[in-house]
Amino acid sequence: MAKREDFHDRLTRFISYLGLKPTSFEVAMGFSNGSISKALNEKRALGSDRLETIVSKYPDLNLTWLLTGIGDMLKKSGAVIVQDNEGLPYGTVTTLLTIDKLGNMLIPIAEIKAAAGSGYMNTEVLRTSEFVQLPATLTKQGKYLCIRIKGNSMSPTLQDGGYVIIRLLDRGDWKNLVSDRVYVVSDVEENTYLKRIRNRFSTGGFIVLTSDNPEKATYPNFNLKEDEIVSIWYVEWYLSAKMPNVHDQFYSKLERLENNIDDINRKFAELERLELKTKKDK
Repeated sequence: MAKREDFHDRLTRFISYLGLKPTSFEVAMGFSNGSISKALNEKRALGSDRLETIVSKYPDLNLTWLLTGIGDMLKKSGAVIVQDNEGLPYGTVTTLLTIDKLGNMLIPIAEIKAAAGSGYMNTEVLRTSEFVQLPATLTKQGKYLCIRIKGNSMSPTLQDGGYVIIRLLDRGDWKNLVSDRVYVVSDVEENTYLKRIRNRFSTGGFIVLTSDNPEKATYPNFNLKEDEIVSIWYVEWYLSAKMPNVHDQFYSKLERLENNIDDINRKFAELERLELKTKKDK
């Protein structure tokens, strides 16, 4: 099976098309020595400032092709690129939202994992060489990411290994969060949580993060105060190749309950036999 071409492969192909090597391409761009070679060899993301420099130097380059592989290397009809430097967790990265010529939004699949259990955040620069394509009519104005689910705390609602498309909420909207909806929350300790939220901002200045998994001993509820929160993202779409079997979850829980009742009945029967034996011995 042929290897799937990614952003770095396409950039390498464009540099070769120019008749250059990565080192000479760096010089032409005015980049620091070895920066492009290192990015290509280690599959590192390029910042939006460097992408802008490349596009300004080579305006015929189709940026949509470079980022997504859609279309041709060189521009024909072009695409609209919307840049946004603000609002991503910790303000450390920039995302490029691309609207293609058909009006579809290309939402970057970021290497940031929302852990459904204890919480995990990859604070390295987001890689956005892959995108999810959605019609613009299915999205709202705002900042979007697509992230992979890790863990089972939201099972059976959201499955481990699936993806959620999330939209960043303005801080001014936090007090109006709709309770019992699913959100992604990042905190000041660089944890990220995919949870169902109960809004207590107005009454107590905090939110309650809850799991859908019925095993509450393993996935207990916990609170986060407003000053502990960096960002809140609303989960708008869920993508998964797994179909959760809710009935199986229900019947498994029912079977465990029946087994527990049987155990209790057996213990009562043993106590009755012991009591009868004690009376006979007297």
